[in-house]
Amino acid sequence: MRSLLNLGCCLLALMMGHASRGAEATTLSAGAAEVDISPQTLPAFQNGGFLQAKSGRVVDPLHARSLVISDESETIAIVIVDSCMLPTPLCDQIKRLAMQETGIPHDRILISATHTHMAPAAMRCLGCPADQSYLQYVPGRIVKSIVEAYRNQQPAKIGWAVVDGGDLTNCRRWITRSDQMGVDPFGQRTVRAMMHPGYQNPSYTSPAGPVDPWLSVLSVVASEDQSPICVMANLSMHYFGGGGFSADYFGEVSRLLKQRTEEKLEKKLPGFVGVMSQGTSGDLHWMDYSKPRQAISRQQYSERVASRVMEALSSIEHRSDHVLAMAEKRLEIGLRLPSKDRRQWARPLNAGRGDLPPRNRPEVYAQEVEWIHANPVAEVVLQAVRIGELGITAIPNEVYGITGLKLKRQSPLKSTFNLELANGATGYIPPPEQHLLGGYTTWPARTAGLVKEAEPLIVDSLLTLLEKVAGKKRKGLVNPLSHYAREINQKKPLAHWLFSDMTSEQVADETQVNPGEYKGGVALFLPGIDSEGLGSDGYGNRAVYLAGGHMEATVRQQPEQYSVTLWFQNRLPVNVRDITCGLLVTRAETLAVAGGDEGEHAGKLVLRHGGQVWMGKTAISTGHWQCVTLTKDRKSIRVYLDGRSEPEMEVPVAGLTPLTRLILGSDGCGLTLDGKIDDVAVFDYALSGEDVAALYRASKMVPPPRPKPIIVLGAKPVDANSRQQYSDAVLASKPVAYWRLHDDSIAIADDSVGGRKAGYEAGAKPLGDQAVPNFSGGRMKAKINTLQNNYSVELWLRNELPVQNRPVTAYVFSRAIDGIEGAFGDNLGIGGTHSNMGKLIVFNGNRKNQLLAGQTQIPVGGWCHVVMVRQNQQVAVYLNGDPEPEILGDLSVDYPDGCEQILIGGRADNFANLQGMIEEVALYDRALTTDEIKKHFTAAGVKQVAQAVNAVSVTEAEPQPMQVEQAIQSIHVPQGYKLELVAAEPLVRD
Repeated sequence: MRSLLNLGCCLLALMMGHASRGAEATTLSAGAAEVDISPQTLPAFQNGGFLQAKSGRVVDPLHARSLVISDESETIAIVIVDSCMLPTPLCDQIKRLAMQETGIPHDRILISATHTHMAPAAMRCLGCPADQSYLQYVPGRIVKSIVEAYRNQQPAKIGWAVVDGGDLTNCRRWITRSDQMGVDPFGQRTVRAMMHPGYQNPSYTSPAGPVDPWLSVLSVVASEDQSPICVMANLSMHYFGGGGFSADYFGEVSRLLKQRTEEKLEKKLPGFVGVMSQGTSGDLHWMDYSKPRQAISRQQYSERVASRVMEALSSIEHRSDHVLAMAEKRLEIGLRLPSKDRRQWARPLNAGRGDLPPRNRPEVYAQEVEWIHANPVAEVVLQAVRIGELGITAIPNEVYGITGLKLKRQSPLKSTFNLELANGATGYIPPPEQHLLGGYTTWPARTAGLVKEAEPLIVDSLLTLLEKVAGKKRKGLVNPLSHYAREINQKKPLAHWLFSDMTSEQVADETQVNPGEYKGGVALFLPGIDSEGLGSDGYGNRAVYLAGGHMEATVRQQPEQYSVTLWFQNRLPVNVRDITCGLLVTRAETLAVAGGDEGEHAGKLVLRHGGQVWMGKTAISTGHWQCVTLTKDRKSIRVYLDGRSEPEMEVPVAGLTPLTRLILGSDGCGLTLDGKIDDVAVFDYALSGEDVAALYRASKMVPPPRPKPIIVLGAKPVDANSRQQYSDAVLASKPVAYWRLHDDSIAIADDSVGGRKAGYEAGAKPLGDQAVPNFSGGRMKAKINTLQNNYSVELWLRNELPVQNRPVTAYVFSRAIDGIEGAFGDNLGIGGTHSNMGKLIVFNGNRKNQLLAGQTQIPVGGWCHVVMVRQNQQVAVYLNGDPEPEILGDLSVDYPDGCEQILIGGRADNFANLQGMIEEVALYDRALTTDEIKKHFTAAGVKQVAQAVNAVSVTEAEPQPMQVEQAIQSIHVPQGYKLELVAAEPLVRD
């Protein structure tokens, strides 16, 4: 009885002691260490690609960096290793050896790879085998870092901060257009999304997932004198890249953190360790493929990251009373087993390869077919760490950004960050809906082979571990309502789908009555309407991208009179197919966007009801958010666009049919929207035009711009009768040079008072009386020594090269050093297949790599008046006298101070020189005003005939009178101008 009583007292004491932890001061100790793990035997196999690769040089050292933290009852080791990936058996071996040396239990040791693609191969990865010499060498070195950190422990305080790092990472997995899908290694056209699409590739339309933007910083200092022990940063960015063996930016940042800390304290810190760790970056990278290529080095990028970390450190409060806890769970998860047909496909490839390593992607995946067949289950090691109100999850996978956000948003702790490729490497875990989009992160292999349900299972298991260490339940996924969504809810909708869901199980309805269901491929949690910045909840409004999929919902109230309002963003050019996309389908109506190469209805809304078809009046803009509202009462159906109180269409009702089911993003026959959809609401009454306008205003969105008029003239933009009038207007603005390019000789006259010399190269000549190009690859060259960073250039331009012929259609003006590689300076031109096809661009050269672009298509064979104005960092470009700039933005100056050289008809490095015509070139040593620009254009006496590309496309055939009339009616004319139809050359095709 006494022994039982003593046992009970001991248990009670233990329970009371556990309950009181956190109420009393907790004594923490911590130590850190780093050990060089660079390969000693060279050359060595190198992971990171599809095929076998070797390297024979170490560019910079690789390290294992360890942090050991202890309190009265827990000791935890966190180890960050400069490696592409480490298999579970190797991690377990390291943990056993470290436990023998330190006594730290193996399930209290966390080992995460940084995922540098420039590390020796620690495991077989696709076509590259493990490097056996390195496998013999590296375990002991990693153990050494743990042991040294353990022995370096001293009384410590800990703090952390989380700051915005959204400008440091981007989604690298992009959705392709439905007509541009790729072929997988198995010969099937399944690839709707792929990594690294290329910069501004017109075949790719949108990132396939959200960015995890948060940069987390954990700081450990000595209790006695606050001297730094360790700073560990965590960011979801895949790697930077380069050649040889290297720790990549992870090593650069780690070194910079130590250097910056020592500089700040003005003393050496031999025991301090800086650590840059890997977050959930399976689909994230530093490149922003929505913009031109950014000229940045790994060192420059690392400097940006390190600076952000140092800024975060200044806000951290260090404490010694944080509770420590850690938990681990090991799961067995199945792999997607190959079908009989897939194994038959693989056999001849494997037999033909024999003992050779795979030589191409099909051979790689044929090898993986047999490996998965022989290894149908993987062990997945999951861990959760608690340091006070900070959580850390460890995941042995390459994890998409959305998965990291699920963990951070639902964690029961105040802050959480994730370490991927931790305690193993069991492959990519795309969310279930992403499997439908294909790409190499979904092709079955040991690097991407787990079952489709692995991601939600792993997320749930990690949240359970966080609940265990935190002692409280996970948070729910709550999406705060935007101002627009609140306005919708005030009007009492029957259903309201925000499309802010992070899982594809169902589409949540704010009224909780009519949940929707996704069918087919979708990408979730992407920026929606009015989503600039992170928003009050950290993520802003969200939307769904329909990539071959759509949404269906049952409307249980079944109203006979109703309204449906939705936001959509079409990303498919309207000339790809006869119906560009479906928007909504009820039992009685279908609303879609018409397509086709030509015809007055291309790109406009089309409504089907009662066996009849009606067309809208306004063309839908590709790539812009637009709002469409369909209302139905007993008399009529009205369709509204972009908040206008006057309907696009008003048609008689053929009969009242209850709204029982709604399909969104499809025409009901498989033609789905290539683009986003957001904030859809259903009402049991017909919204008025005033209601529609008020809701649109609440969104704070701006309608897409209407196309501007394009002049299409004959051989000369300025006719003989108005030539003197135009010249007088230009000279009244006092240009420093004015070359009219009508001379009969090769000497170029300057009609300004400056008398600036200029000359032609071969391939450039004066403009004659005939409509014959005077620029065919050559340039006109001059020097102006009075131009600073406030200047203007004005010219008339006619391009004769089809815009789909080369990456940049033409450069027409350059201020840069002639012949300099990379054309560092101001370069005005017309975009081509690389980006902004057929639109005006200004590019400041390959060093700064910044580009501004217009919105208007410049017609082939049509004259245009163009003025570019630089005012220090700001550049504006004006088209055809319109006082509203075609281009306006900041563009860094990258020509030398006082750069004198001016090139007309081409770029400084002779890249993409014009094939066409230029005349009436004027240079000014100041910014022209919009009044002057309009006055010059008006003085030319041009009678405008605009090319209404959104209304009618005219090829060899003569347009019908009705087509021309409708085209003219759709033309947007700037204020102060009138439209007059005159004889001209045939309109060129868009």
